[in-house]
Amino acid sequence: MKNKKVLIGFIAAFIISLNIYNIPFKKESVAATSNPQPKNNESEFNIETFQTTLNQYLKETKNLYDFDYVIVTFWATWCGSCHKENGIINNFLKTNNRILFIGLCVDKDTNALANYLKKHPLQFLSLNVTKDLAIFFDDIFAVPTHYIINVNRKTKYKTMGILDETELNNILRSSK
Repeated sequence: MKNKKVLIGFIAAFIISLNIYNIPFKKESVAATSNPQPKNNESEFNIETFQTTLNQYLKETKNLYDFDYVIVTFWATWCGSCHKENGIINNFLKTNNRILFIGLCVDKDTNALANYLKKHPLQFLSLNVTKDLAIFFDDIFAVPTHYIINVNRKTKYKTMGILDETELNNILRSSK
């Protein structure tokens, strides 16, 4: 009887962990996504200070005002949902340049990102997360987590889960 309770506990924990990280059970299924149009969880964002801090870590200076939106994606090299989303973002960026994506890799091993990029090139900026950059955002409890920054309004809001191409297009439409 006690073994059954332990087994049921492990199964429940496993299912919960799959949902936390948005890992689909089947390869074809799409993980649940967040609504990209929040109204009440938007907060002010200091674009200038973030831009200054970000540019300290980049080889080439970026002007965030050249974009309608900046999406900061917290992801990990070990996250299957993140791998899927990286492909979606790469494809999206082939035809859209009004959004700047910045991937912040949360892996503890700082070499993991460089090793990942050798096998999986990304069409967006991606760097290891630092305290200087992380301080601009809330705590991250699961990956992928995104902060969508409206450059013109200087606001940000948080979403969790895979951003698909429909959501990305909705973000662009909302800026018109």
